[in-house]
Amino acid sequence: METLNDYTKPFYEAYRDTENTFQISRRSDYSFNAHFHSCMEIFFLLDGEYLLNINATAFKVKAPAAIIMDCFDIHSYEKLSPTSDGIVMLIPQKYLIDHLKHKGKSYLNSNIISDASICEDILKLIELLQKNVEDDYLRTCYINAIIRSFTNTLHFSVSQKIKNQNLIQSILFYIKNNFKNDISLHSIARDFSYSESHLSRLFHSYFPYSISFYINSLRIEYINKEKNAANVKMLDLIYEAGFQSPQAYYRNLKAYNKTFNDKK
Repeated sequence: METLNDYTKPFYEAYRDTENTFQISRRSDYSFNAHFHSCMEIFFLLDGEYLLNINATAFKVKAPAAIIMDCFDIHSYEKLSPTSDGIVMLIPQKYLIDHLKHKGKSYLNSNIISDASICEDILKLIELLQKNVEDDYLRTCYINAIIRSFTNTLHFSVSQKIKNQNLIQSILFYIKNNFKNDISLHSIARDFSYSESHLSRLFHSYFPYSISFYINSLRIEYINKEKNAANVKMLDLIYEAGFQSPQAYYRNLKAYNKTFNDKK
C-alpha cells in the first residue's frame, strides 16, 4: 500500500444521485478517473490486477478480491492486466439505511478483502443477487448480506485519518451544493469552524490543487454543460455559475484547461 498524489480530475457523479435504482454489471474494461457519488460502490475482481486509489491511498489488487467504496469515497480504477475482469455494483442510499445507521461517524478500517474463502462467500451472494435482481425484497436482503460480509471482516473504527476523510467528504458535498454561491476557502473554514491553513493543507493532501480551483472547476463544468441549451446567454450563465465577472471566468477557464487538458 502506498500513498499517491493522484493528478486525475476528481468529479462528482451527480447523475448517480438522481438514479435511485440498483445497478450491477460484469465489466472487463472498468477504468475510471477519480470520482465520488452518494452511492456505495462494490467491485469484485474476478481475474487480473487493478490499481485503485481510494481517498488518496493507492492499492494494487490481484484477483480474487472484494473492494468496497462507501458513500462519497473518492476513488479511481486503473486496469493493469489484459485479463482483468470484474463485477461492479452501484447501491443507492435507499438500500443503505441499516449500514449508515450502524456505522455512524466511523469508517471501515480497510476497503479490500483478499481472503479467498471470504471472497468466495461474497461471490456466491453476488451470484444469488444477480439471479434475483428483479425481486426488490430479495435484492435488499442480498445487498445487506454482502455489506455485512465486508463490515464483519473489515470492522469500523474512528481515527484521525477517518476524521479527516469525513471532513473532506463533508467539504466536497458542501461545495457541490453551494458552488454557485459566493463561497471561498475563507467562508468554508468559517462555516466548518476550522482555520484556513488547516483546511488548505488537508485539501492538498487529497488533491493537487486548491479549494478555490476546485470550486471554479465545478462552475466551469456547469457552464460547459448548460451553454448549448436553447435561449441561454453566456453572460447570464457565467454569473449564474458563481463567477463575479466574465474576466474571472475566462481567467479560471485558462487555468482549468492548462491543468486538465494538458494532462490528457
